[in-house]
Amino acid sequence: MTNEARKLSDLHGEFKRHSHELYFSKPTVARRRELILERQRIAGEIRRIKSSQGSAEREQLRIAGSSDQSFVKKMSSKGIIIRYAEI
Repeated sequence: MTNEARKLSDLHGEFKRHSHELYFSKPTVARRRELILERQRIAGEIRRIKSSQGSAEREQLRIAGSSDQSFVKKMSSKGIIIRYAEI
């Protein structure tokens, strides 16, 4: 496994943990805000890594757990297409 592949795997796991906490643990408003911002940071890092791998692979980018409407809108405005959601 390459260094980038390992990093993507770690980021995906972190994203899923944050998503699970966001959707299933009933966080406070402040914690919910922190989780959403952290998920956006992680998604940005995933996008940065994927975009450095070339346009063919960038087309395949999928981000799991992205059901927040504002998050999906922000990603789509940056050219990221959310193809499926997974929690």
